Amino acid sequence: MEHIGLYLKDIYLGQKVGQLYFQQVNTRKHLYFQNGNLVYARTNQPSELIGEVLFRMGKISGDLYGRIDEFIMPKRTIGEVLVSGGHLTQESLVEGLKYQFREVTLNLFSVFGASFKFREGSLFDGETFDVKIPTPTLIEEGIRRMKYDPNLKAFLESRTPVLHDKALSLQLTEDEKEVYAAINGERTSDGILEYGGFNRDNFWKSLYLFHCLNLIELKGEVRSWTQAPAAQEEDPKAQKNNALLQEALAMSDRLPDLDYYQILEVEPDAASAVIKKGYFQLARKYHPDLFDRGLRPEVKEKIDEVFDAITKAYHTLSDEQTRKAYDEQKSKPAPIARDVKDAGKRAEIKFRQGKTLFDQTRFDEALVFLQEAVRLDSDKSRYYLLLAMTQAKLPHYRRKAVDNFKKAIDLERWNPDAYAGLGALYRKEEMPVMARKYLQKALQVDPDNRAAKKELAEIEGGDEKKGFKRLLSMDAKDLKNLLKKGSFKKK
Repeated sequence: MEHIGLYLKDIYLGQKVGQLYFQQVNTRKHLYFQNGNLVYARTNQPSELIGEVLFRMGKISGDLYGRIDEFIMPKRTIGEVLVSGGHLTQESLVEGLKYQFREVTLNLFSVFGASFKFREGSLFDGETFDVKIPTPTLIEEGIRRMKYDPNLKAFLESRTPVLHDKALSLQLTEDEKEVYAAINGERTSDGILEYGGFNRDNFWKSLYLFHCLNLIELKGEVRSWTQAPAAQEEDPKAQKNNALLQEALAMSDRLPDLDYYQILEVEPDAASAVIKKGYFQLARKYHPDLFDRGLRPEVKEKIDEVFDAITKAYHTLSDEQTRKAYDEQKSKPAPIARDVKDAGKRAEIKFRQGKTLFDQTRFDEALVFLQEAVRLDSDKSRYYLLLAMTQAKLPHYRRKAVDNFKKAIDLERWNPDAYAGLGALYRKEEMPVMARKYLQKALQVDPDNRAAKKELAEIEGGDEKKGFKRLLSMDAKDLKNLLKKGSFKKK
């Protein structure tokens, strides 16, 4: 199977030095490694170029980004020119390069059967690098981020995984640890899947992750991915997702010509209940989280514009006063797309900066950016959700975290993560009744939500332990009275 994960495994285990070259149609990428670490990357994809990355991260202004071609000079990178000209600090450049190199690499994980070539030998003799990204980190993030592909099953099925090197097992998620614990060296991968009752897509991705991290060895015949006809065909779910994407992009192009009623697909005299129903149907249909994470930034931006327009239309028409004011001004064109791009773009940049810092567990710094994102755009549930998750990590902000979890819920009542997050916070604050309430709501929205299930199980387990300790501490008389009252009767 030709896949970036297998190449990175080989590079990591061999602590190799050299260049991994990728080409598919008009896409070309060069990844440079030193002692198994990624130290440099080149790409011809516009969305992955350093100028675009620095702009998205908020490191350079829109005006400077618009003039980025002025900074292209012979034998010097754009980053070097920006730093020498005082437009960018060296620290910001290094941060931008780390992000760029990761994205250039991680975007390859969705590609199967492409042409890779590895050329050993250093191309940068004697040079030191500011960026060194461990290959196992790329493997972990890349496989977790990519969508399930039938090639994974074709590569792994009918083979027997055997535990090998456990060095990197501590980095596994809870879900992955469950799969890892089911490996006994006797069952085939198919048998483990059937025995454990795991989610199919997550199981094959987890098993492939273990293989690429050298946590397991695979015994049995290797089946080439080219032997799997299903891998060459787009399954019905993928076809549906692609059709939905095309609908979203078409709607994005039509936004400047639509009024709020047309966006929600309701009549101008529609009742409040009809407007609400139209909003929930469209919001579920076009929510950004439903689309592939690997989409190009400009495509993601259009999807965000559609969702923001739907949300803004609903908030305007669902309130009697704002609807009346809008109707009075309806003869004027609604500059929805322009409204979104003004504050919305800046809010999205702040949100992405905050998310990056959150992922790095730099919660105090993330808080500043996320508060600004909410200030600039108060209609996005995911902004409030991440802000609440950040505040929940900081003891002095937990009361505000509760408010922001609730705001996230108000904006998206079908989002189980907001309910689960608030339930987890209440549990941390030792408020089990409230915790149960929101965790159970999360499971009503998504019965398979693992976070809510885990939190509820720990609450129940804690209650059982407390009850047992109380029982042990009683004398014979107290115990007899308790049994008479039936407090410990079996349910």
